[in-house]
Amino acid sequence: MKFYLIAFILVAPLVLSLEARGAGERIEDHKSPLVILPPIEWPSADVNSPKVQEYFNSVLSPRKRKEYFNGVLSSRERQEYFNSVLSSPTAQVYFKGVLETSGFIFLKYLDRTPEFEQQFSDFRQCAENNRNRSWPIAGWFEDYSPDTNAAFPLIRATIPFLCEKYVGMGNGGRSPIDLVTKQEWQDYNAVERKFYVSAYIETVLEYMVLFQENGLLPQDNRVNSLVQCITDNGVEKIVQEVGDTEVETNYPMPWTVSKAVENVCAG
Repeated sequence: MKFYLIAFILVAPLVLSLEARGAGERIEDHKSPLVILPPIEWPSADVNSPKVQEYFNSVLSPRKRKEYFNGVLSSRERQEYFNSVLSSPTAQVYFKGVLETSGFIFLKYLDRTPEFEQQFSDFRQCAENNRNRSWPIAGWFEDYSPDTNAAFPLIRATIPFLCEKYVGMGNGGRSPIDLVTKQEWQDYNAVERKFYVSAYIETVLEYMVLFQENGLLPQDNRVNSLVQCITDNGVEKIVQEVGDTEVETNYPMPWTVSKAVENVCAG
């Protein structure tokens, strides 16, 4: 049954590893189709933003941020670093992008059975209740492989574990997950827009791989084609195209980003 992939999001990955091949795959063993935002970009992504700099300077000194990448921080200081990065305003944009894009993918590809509607609404409840949280993916920083993006641990481990308690709590229906308003998108600076669009692209690619692994998409060239398009054009061109595309006011931002990606890749 196709609806089990929503359950994959909603229950502990240990259980779903019996159903979905690849659920228990370790970060260091996984090769993402594309990595746009490696960890080094997360704390220094928007060095000119007073909001971001004020945040980081309040929780972790610039010296310690530099020392992290030189490998001289203690275990406690490394954990402080992880917590500060993953709670930052820019990280929040990425997490919202992953959650909204997950909802977009589910509505686009999965059968809309009564079971799906309940499971999707459970996930929507989880996403809405945790829209401003710091999603714990410190392991991605700690065990980072240059071949793995942040969407992978979120999709296959963190979100399933944290959303497990929302099973049965949704009110049904297929209303999309809507976390970023049109006004919020317009207020995003260039780096925040890059993080959101990167979250969309990395998430879409990870789900395409997961769906192909489980027979929900054919084993064709669509993953490689999208990767080639982004590699050839750069994420900045996609961001610019999103800015030139009329925002779908009746749908969350992934619908608009999807159109922008199609426009760039078709050109």
